[in-house]
Amino acid sequence: MTKKPVLLIWLSLLLQGCAHSYSYIPEIQGQGATHGNKGGIIYSIPPTQRPDLTARVRSLGIHKAHNIQMLGVRMSIVRPAGASPIGQGVREFIDPAEQIVGVGDAKLKPAFVHSKTRDRSVVVLNGSSHEVIEFLYPISKPGEDASGVASFTFQWKIHYGQGKMEQQTVRFDR
Repeated sequence: MTKKPVLLIWLSLLLQGCAHSYSYIPEIQGQGATHGNKGGIIYSIPPTQRPDLTARVRSLGIHKAHNIQMLGVRMSIVRPAGASPIGQGVREFIDPAEQIVGVGDAKLKPAFVHSKTRDRSVVVLNGSSHEVIEFLYPISKPGEDASGVASFTFQWKIHYGQGKMEQQTVRFDR
């Protein structure tokens, strides 16, 4: 086999993989939001005081998994240096079922959640100085194309401190 056909095969595979991947940029809005350096938004939690946590939210775009197009969202939760210590018996967590993506009129719950500290139905944040959670939302049926998704919203919720909760909605545009 000559170099030219190998190069053409490699190039077609590369372009085929890119054909179903879209990137989305967040709108800067919401209390405590600042622009991150990697295309995300950073929220201070709580937004009006010295933060106990910061949440960086960014889109991972649309990717094909199991012949279904999935919309990916990543949350990075960081406990800043000097933040208030977690009190005895306090449970800080993210419930994946409460992390909702809106595409048009559809409200979607994640089909897949990846985190190192997942405990049954929630992602536990206690004691971790940095936690990354990735959510995948199915936005098409098997074999369908989801290239028409021009924007979506991501409504996130974090339970922290002594019974406190922070909730924000981020809009992402292609």
